[in-house]
Amino acid sequence: MAEQKPMCTPAELMLKVILAGTLSHYETRGMIDDKRLDHMLAAGKQILYKTHQESEVRYVLLSIIVT
Repeated sequence: MAEQKPMCTPAELMLKVILAGTLSHYETRGMIDDKRLDHMLAAGKQILYKTHQESEVRYVLLSIIVT
């Protein structure tokens, strides 16, 4: 049985979670408090900084934003 390629990298998954949380914060105020939002955004910045040369991560991020 051949090994399956993961659907996304850990960095891509974390960015998806961060973006979903950020979106829910702005759509439903109070669902995520400001302190947690700041923490999520800081984590997103760290991921982007560490993966800035990984084209797959940038491609997935672009596809999330566009859709």
